[in-house]
Amino acid sequence: MPDEGDVLGKTAVSIDPETTAAINKQVQSEATVAAFEADVQAGAIADNAAEGRAKAAKQKQMQKHNKKQILLIQQNQSFLVT
Repeated sequence: MPDEGDVLGKTAVSIDPETTAAINKQVQSEATVAAFEADVQAGAIADNAAEGRAKAAKQKQMQKHNKKQILLIQQNQSFLVT
């Protein structure tokens, strides 16, 4: 058995260190790109979530404002009637 490499059938197959290094570098580059793309997607999701929370908070604030306005109108109408 060889110290390095694979065995193909009963024949030892040597591995070229330069080829192995190039393959490893390619795999690392692909992993880095995939991690970067995942970070970009996570950022976009976070931005969308933040926008959604801000929109919901604004809608809630508007609903409270509208309820107060309706209550004031009702109170004014009640005052005018009496």
